[in-house]
Amino acid sequence: MLQAIRDAWIFQGNRLSGWQIMDFSFTKMKQLAHMAEEVAENGLEPRLIKGNISTSASIGVALKNSLESVRSTRDLHADIQKDPEAQKHSGLLTNLDLSLKQETYEAEEIEDWLK
Repeated sequence: MLQAIRDAWIFQGNRLSGWQIMDFSFTKMKQLAHMAEEVAENGLEPRLIKGNISTSASIGVALKNSLESVRSTRDLHADIQKDPEAQKHSGLLTNLDLSLKQETYEAEEIEDWLK
């Protein structure tokens, strides 16, 4: 999320909309909130891992990093969705399904920008 906000700020004057990148970061924040809420309601403590922040001034590098990030998150969410324990929680599955659809959309958008 922080990387996307930083990139949106740095590249706001770029032909590619920095604000679209910002929108993606807001989506990530909403997804995290929905997932963490579902996890916390079931007595689990979410594991949040701090990532590295790229300070590159290249829009190409930023978009490649964004694509890698959204693909990684999408793969993680797909694995969680298949987990037998997750299958017991309909609210979590609903949020995962929404997240997977959004992440697929975002990956396709970023792939198009990189062309």
